[in-house]
Amino acid sequence: MKIKDIPNDIPLVFGDLLYCLRSSLDQLVWCLAKIDATPGYPERTQFPIFQEKDIPRFNRQTNGIPTKARGIIESLQPYNAPTPEAVHENLLWRLNKLCNIDKHTRIPVHGFSGIVTWDTFVPSGMDKSLRLTEFGDDAIMEFPLSLKSEVALNPRIPNSE
Repeated sequence: MKIKDIPNDIPLVFGDLLYCLRSSLDQLVWCLAKIDATPGYPERTQFPIFQEKDIPRFNRQTNGIPTKARGIIESLQPYNAPTPEAVHENLLWRLNKLCNIDKHTRIPVHGFSGIVTWDTFVPSGMDKSLRLTEFGDDAIMEFPLSLKSEVALNPRIPNSE
């Protein structure tokens, strides 16, 4: 059996889907907090998704929402699973985990160009570990993860000429 590569658009669309689902939960909590909010907007509210019980953090993230809604949200928490192993089977835990994986492992390919600079020095032997692939006006630069702390991306504002 030969498995074809997944088209690049699929992970991006799936990532957007996950963020929309996660964002809808955050919007729900914000709207619930707005119901009884004093004049102004609720701040620092979000739908909590916790692997372990953290009452102070839960209270901060659900500040101002009705007590009954708080109870429902608390009952949905992954830490309420019958066993520690079952926490990872909770759909909210999975949604949160997938959002974090997508957020922290894939750099969006659309956006501004930038200049890469070395904070300290260009390590000797860099020519062997640096790989630059060009695609028309764009390029992808790959370097070892061990050198990450020595590299900075300085975004450029595209000129309008």
